[in-house]
Amino acid sequence: MKNIFSQVSNKASEYTTVTMEKAKEAVQAVNEFAESETAQGMKKAANTATRTVKEISESDAAKAIGNAAKNTAVEAVKSDFVKQVAAGAATGAVVGSVVPFFGTVTGATVGVAMGTYKAFIKM
Repeated sequence: MKNIFSQVSNKASEYTTVTMEKAKEAVQAVNEFAESETAQGMKKAANTATRTVKEISESDAAKAIGNAAKNTAVEAVKSDFVKQVAAGAATGAVVGSVVPFFGTVTGATVGVAMGTYKAFIKM
């Protein structure tokens, strides 16, 4: 029995030693890459991209686009067409969740179609 435990212990020590050597090699490879020109170039490119995105997001054009999108969304929500479609989707989802084998998503999809049809008829 002692012989088996000894063998297992020796194998575990061998695997631990090999694993530690591999880990040291991996750390050394990562450190070498971090110091390489490629890594420095990638870091410089990432910093440039971050700075550019920040400049764009703070620009007047981006703010104008955001305000235009907000205004368009508000107008769309207020329109009768969108109200009809949303009401159809909500009704369809409720009915779909009650009807067996139909499902909420299918009900909402059918409701959108019905709401769209109803909105077009009223136009």
